[in-house]
Amino acid sequence: MRINVDGTFNVVEAAKQNNVKNVVFTSSVCAWGVINWSKLFTPEYFPVDEKIPHLPDDMYGLGKLIGEHLCYAYYKRYGVKAVCLRLATVVFPDVDYCIEMRKNIDNPEYKFKAFPLTFKDFIWQYVDVRDLPQAYTLALKALEEGKVEYGIYNIGAKDVFSTVESLELIRRYFPDVKYIKNETSFITDKYRALFDISKAQKELGYQPKYTWRDFNP
Repeated sequence: MRINVDGTFNVVEAAKQNNVKNVVFTSSVCAWGVINWSKLFTPEYFPVDEKIPHLPDDMYGLGKLIGEHLCYAYYKRYGVKAVCLRLATVVFPDVDYCIEMRKNIDNPEYKFKAFPLTFKDFIWQYVDVRDLPQAYTLALKALEEGKVEYGIYNIGAKDVFSTVESLELIRRYFPDVKYIKNETSFITDKYRALFDISKAQKELGYQPKYTWRDFNP
C-alpha cells in the first residue's frame, strides 16, 4: 500500500507541481481481481476487457486500482493527462519459473515451486516482457499527440499460455461464466487471448510480437 498508493500519489502530485503534463502508470490485471483473490472466482464474461467490474480483495490489486483512480482524479482536477497500462502477468523467456511453465505447458494443474499458484490460475492471460517497451512508447506518444487524455488499456499477448484452446480453458475452469463476447472469433483464432487487448490495439496501435512459443523448453 505504501509503495503502490503513496508512491503513485507522490508521482502525480510531483507532476502537478512541476507542470508535467503526461504520466504513464503501470497498473495490473490484479486491479480487477481474480489472480490474487483469496478464492478463485469466475469473471462475468470473457474475454476480460477494461470495463469488467473491479473486485480485488488483496492489497496489491487494491493499490493498483486506487492508482488508476488517482491518475483520473489528477487528470480531471489538474489536467495531468494519464494512460494506465493494465498489464497481464509478465513473463520472461530466460527466467526459471517461465521455463518451468513452458516445460509443463500441457499440465494446467501444475503447482509452482516459486509461488502459491497453479498454472491454471493465469494461463488465460500473460504478456512477454519484450512487448512492454512498445506499449509504453505508444502510450506516451498518444498522450503527447493529444490522442488520449486519460485511459485504461489492457496490455497482453495475442494468445493464451496453453496448448489447450481458449474456449476449452473456459469450459474446464470457468464453466459458470455468464457469456463469451464474440464467441465466433474463437473459431478462426482458437488460442485467442482471454485478456482483451483490442482497445489498446485500436487506440494505441499496440501489436504484441512475442509468444510463449518462443521460449526454450
